[in-house]
Amino acid sequence: MNTDTQDVRSEIGHVIRDVVRMVNENSGQTSVRLRYCDDCDEINFVANSARFDGGSFEFVAGFETYCGTVQDLADVSANVIARR
Repeated sequence: MNTDTQDVRSEIGHVIRDVVRMVNENSGQTSVRLRYCDDCDEINFVANSARFDGGSFEFVAGFETYCGTVQDLADVSANVIARR
């Protein structure tokens, strides 16, 4: 893995940590967007809980679970849904 790829993976790892924290602090109020490296389509969901351990992530959204490793992701982002 070249240095540029390592930098991108490191940055995605930091973003995943931030997104996991955001999800767990705002359970059921965080919209998450994932894009896996092997799929050009994005996955959008509202996460209830999340975890990140040793480079592996898991997001739970109702009955669905989205998981993988930092190397699996091309992009990740999240937004807290405005509470009314």
